[in-house]
Amino acid sequence: NDLVSYYNIKNDDMKAGIQHVESDDGEKDHDEESGKAGRYGQQFDDVKDKYKGSKKDFSEDDEVQDRVFNERYNGSNGNKGLENSGYDLYWNNKELADDLDYSPKEMAALSYLLGEEGAQRYLSNKATGDKSVKELFPEMYGDKLKHTALLPADYVESFKEGVQQYRQMQWDYILNLVTQYGEDNPEVQKIMNRFGNTETEEEKRKGGEISKDKIKNNRLQQQLIEHKKGNKISPLAKRELKSMGLI
Repeated sequence: NDLVSYYNIKNDDMKAGIQHVESDDGEKDHDEESGKAGRYGQQFDDVKDKYKGSKKDFSEDDEVQDRVFNERYNGSNGNKGLENSGYDLYWNNKELADDLDYSPKEMAALSYLLGEEGAQRYLSNKATGDKSVKELFPEMYGDKLKHTALLPADYVESFKEGVQQYRQMQWDYILNLVTQYGEDNPEVQKIMNRFGNTETEEEKRKGGEISKDKIKNNRLQQQLIEHKKGNKISPLAKRELKSMGLI
């Protein structure tokens, strides 16, 4: 149900939200001037000792990017994963989190941006208002930096948008399958069980205006249908559908 979905952190949701923020859903996954690389904006310095290719190679290597992200999500080498960090941050700051409308997912996204310790510092300061974000994190938001990170509040809002788009696309895809094959079809049931309750309320459209996100979702749905038929689809669409767990 919706309540369970609100409190539950899922790897697919985290990937969808973070890639939306970090690379505009894979549209901008390589920037030579940035220390980040790939769909999920991973710091290349953190992986280059284990990865034999260049930064550009890494940006094009979906399998390795997913493996690195999964290690960050689950935790590895004694380090706590994003999932546990998100739950801990939420329950340690529940009143503030609820005031901000931050679920455990959003707390995990904050941890991805700032680290768990940095996220806790940000939240504690949010309650007191003692320092600006620049004062808290000069290494990320200092005036002299050539590239500054997205502010935490903006990062979380963009993350939420990415998760909502992903869930809406899942729901549209499920509805399409139900229409074609019926709700009792075993494959449809399998997909419904995996994604759970993914329905999100459509934003109200003034004058029948079609949003950029809706157009994008429709495009991806068509590419997904073509892929299921065994037809060739665009490499970019294939990467995005794969990252969403739809193929």
